Amino acid sequence: MRSIGTAAILALSLLAPMGALADGWIFNKGRFPQGKTTVFTLTTDQKLFLDLIRRCHLDNTKTPYIFHLTASQTSELSKKTGIRATRFQAFDSYNGETGADEGLNIVVRFSRDKFEVPHLGLVTDKEARAYETDIIGWDRNPLEDVNPKLVRPGSCPAPRV
Repeated sequence: MRSIGTAAILALSLLAPMGALADGWIFNKGRFPQGKTTVFTLTTDQKLFLDLIRRCHLDNTKTPYIFHLTASQTSELSKKTGIRATRFQAFDSYNGETGADEGLNIVVRFSRDKFEVPHLGLVTDKEARAYETDIIGWDRNPLEDVNPKLVRPGSCPAPRV
C-alpha cells in the first residue's frame, strides 16, 4: 500500500503542469479551453447517465469519477494518447456548466450529442483512483452501478441502507 507521502507527491506531479487547478478551468464557448481533446459521440446510455449524474450526484463525499467510456471510445483515446483511462468526472456545458473544478480525467459534454476528453490531465485509472481516495478522500459512489434505464424519468434511485 502506498503511503500518503507518495500519494501526495504523485498528485503534485500530476497537477503541477496544469497551472492553478484551484481556480479550475473556465470553458470557452462550452469547450475545454486548453490543449488537445478527443471528441466522441454520446451513446444513448451515456446521455441517460449524464442526466442521472446532473439530477442525483449531490453528495460531495462520494467520488464524481463515475462516467464511463465505451470499449471503442477507450481504445480510440488510448491510441491517441497512450493512456488507458475508463472512469471520468463529467462536466456538462450543454446544460449550463461554465467550467471544471477538477482537472484529472474529465469529460465535457458540449452539445446534445458530443463530448470531449481533454488530453491535459489524463491519467490511468490507477492514478485517478489514488488521487480520488488517497488525496481527496472521496468514498465510492453508488450511482456508478445504477442503470439509468431503470430509474423513473426525473427521479433518483433510492439510497441503499
